[in-house]
Amino acid sequence: MGIAVKLLPLIIGTALALQAPINASLGRLIGSLEASLVNFAVGGVALLVIVLIWGTGDWAGLRQAHPLQLVGGLLGLVVVLFSILAVPRLGAKRTFTLAVTAQLVWSVVLDHIGFMGIPRAPVNWRALVGLALVVAGVATVEWAHTASRRAGAGGG
Repeated sequence: MGIAVKLLPLIIGTALALQAPINASLGRLIGSLEASLVNFAVGGVALLVIVLIWGTGDWAGLRQAHPLQLVGGLLGLVVVLFSILAVPRLGAKRTFTLAVTAQLVWSVVLDHIGFMGIPRAPVNWRALVGLALVVAGVATVEWAHTASRRAGAGGG
């Protein structure tokens, strides 16, 4: 596997970390639902241009798609809208430590069952230890947040 492919998840993480506060900021100006719509409209137009220039797929295959294969956009809506709602209340750090934890737990489950044809990777003790460390990390972030709030309120 080339290094370029391994950089893609780092780019994804960076984009998600930037996208949420940017969208939340827009949401404060125009509303959460409206900011979500702008997010998808801008991304949709950009993707349409990319597909028109470089697309080589076969749209006829869409007729054979299982309904579950069409819900990715709805899941994207959940990510964008809920980020717009959560980031102003929790902050980016807390929102994403919780989100990444859920993502990792579900990723282990989905890999284990080979969901939607992804390569199966049965759960093993190393994966469980990794998940436990992630959960411990989230607990530490929450603990630090609580401690800093107490210190700010004079509670030490």
